[in-house]
Amino acid sequence: MPAGASGPHRGGYWPPSARSAVPKSKIRWLPRLRILIAASIVPFLVGVPYMAYILNVVMGAGYDLGGIIAVGVTPFIAGGLVKAAIAAIVIPAAWRSVRALDSLR
Repeated sequence: MPAGASGPHRGGYWPPSARSAVPKSKIRWLPRLRILIAASIVPFLVGVPYMAYILNVVMGAGYDLGGIIAVGVTPFIAGGLVKAAIAAIVIPAAWRSVRALDSLR
């Protein structure tokens, strides 16, 4: 049975993304970027083995570890780095805006 967007790999992203959105005034953009990159790895820890199972066991494709990495990790590295960099800049700016709006009350 093929798994679409509801596959188990979807569950790995929300805990680290929720943690990285917590405002910490002393965390600057570079440490936050490291946190976001680490958080981006979590879905791969669940999704890549699941993809290997589907490709090799269910579909009989016969990918080795290098092939699984090539099709399930490598294409997403650049996008993950860009996403983490943008979030490392946008999240602190958003919290500054929220604090500014709160101070107007």
